[in-house]
Amino acid sequence: MAPVKFVMLASVLVLGACSTAAQRRAAEIAEIEKEAAKEIRRICALPESERAAEIKKLEDESGFTVNCGKN
Repeated sequence: MAPVKFVMLASVLVLGACSTAAQRRAAEIAEIEKEAAKEIRRICALPESERAAEIKKLEDESGFTVNCGKN
């Protein structure tokens, strides 16, 4: 009977570890998204000429394109 309890306990621990890792990864992704949104707001708040230069730099470095709405 003891091996069955051990297997059950081990299963719970493994599932708990996976859940914790998934939560950690979700928190990391949320932080990255928060920082990206902050950077996009910063770029879009720049004067037109500076904004165009920053958007070009971002696109050249990362391949991402930022489109700022008209103010």
